[in-house]
Amino acid sequence: MTQIKEKNRAKIALLHEELEALTPSSTKANYSDLELDSFLQFTRSVPAAAKALLAARQWKEENPVSIADVASFYRAPSGTKIPPACLVCLEDGKGGVARDSEGRPIIWMMGVIYGNKEELKQQVTYALQRAAKYRLPHHRPDEVCFVTEVMSRTANPLRLGLCSTFRFPDSAVRSLFDVMKTYFPGSQFSVLHFCGLPGFVTSAFKMIKPFVSAEVFSRLKLKPNFVHLKRDGYVDPESILPEWDKAGTFQFDLDEYVEWRAKQEGIPLSQIPPRGQGRSYSSFSDNNPADFGLTTEALLGSPEKRQEVIKMGWMEKRGSGMGMFSSFRWKTKYMLLTPGCLFYFETGKISNTNTAQRMITIEPGSSVERLPCTEEGNDMKAMICLQSEGRDYIFGFTNEDEAEEWLCALQSECQNQNEDDDDEDTDATSTGTPEPLIYPTSVKRLLVGEFEF
Repeated sequence: MTQIKEKNRAKIALLHEELEALTPSSTKANYSDLELDSFLQFTRSVPAAAKALLAARQWKEENPVSIADVASFYRAPSGTKIPPACLVCLEDGKGGVARDSEGRPIIWMMGVIYGNKEELKQQVTYALQRAAKYRLPHHRPDEVCFVTEVMSRTANPLRLGLCSTFRFPDSAVRSLFDVMKTYFPGSQFSVLHFCGLPGFVTSAFKMIKPFVSAEVFSRLKLKPNFVHLKRDGYVDPESILPEWDKAGTFQFDLDEYVEWRAKQEGIPLSQIPPRGQGRSYSSFSDNNPADFGLTTEALLGSPEKRQEVIKMGWMEKRGSGMGMFSSFRWKTKYMLLTPGCLFYFETGKISNTNTAQRMITIEPGSSVERLPCTEEGNDMKAMICLQSEGRDYIFGFTNEDEAEEWLCALQSECQNQNEDDDDEDTDATSTGTPEPLIYPTSVKRLLVGEFEF
């Protein structure tokens, strides 16, 4: 059950009074304490929270969304069986909805939704307004359970099995971050299950951990499949799709859902795209290489982005000697150290085509140390070894000062990761209002950073 921290109750009482003064008597509305608390979380004062809440309600009234606005994204395009991406509340068409074990309505996300800014807002708004119909009193407005389907049901090996829409957020997608926090602040307290994540993406999400408490991180579930939903008691079988887990019994058909909603909303089917004539993703995608990996543009493209980089620069990396074609040769790499991750690139050029060759995860148990320069045939003045992911990464430097700076930066980051791991169990037992899921900018740019919830 969502609880309000005692220190916030006085502000909530003041906010009730502020809203009473600002709202005409003819348009008085009831506001729950949980709704008010959600707006207080993202504003600087009680008057600001009151204005934000009233502005949000007005925005929703002035921007109604119907199934006709989003149906083209729920329909599969010609020649396919499912849409490239969707964001939909799992309603059963009989007055019920799929819920997690704590009663939150489930919103199913497949891939990364696409469209222009207005179309993206409509998709998010429609899914949340449908879920709001089933909110239980002890949950915040717009607090839901998101289950994200990362792997494609019709896997393309060139995409490593990822949904074709799985990409870095473009400007239209990034605009949703502010929309969610401004108009649907309760959604920031939702639980998110990312299911079907490849190992390298799961590692990337560890960049979040240094920035948020264990309580927040615990509501972000990063899994290679859907098994944990039933096994760990997050969702009962009757609310699990059979496509996620063969034990699931919740039946859901997007085409039938669209037609049911059209009937319920009094919208003629002539205003709804026919089956098999949905919007294709190819009309929105420019096949940007940045969609397929992390780039220097994503990490260094603005002063704001650069603030999240701990250290960057050139160094020599020794080959691992592992594999048929691998060797121990030294190669010059441009390195970027961010919280929890070390990336290396071929060049330091800031470009959306300069994609990271590898991401080394700095995790609990990682360590770094100096090595003696005993190798013959190189000009290294110093060498360090980063031990992580079960292997050793050897780096060399022709400048002693640069080596010392990198050694200190990596040692500090290894220590941070180990301290976070030691504190996690203690932090996770805290009670009261959960902290909102506000991710650092670097995380929003990751492959599945399409929403900030």
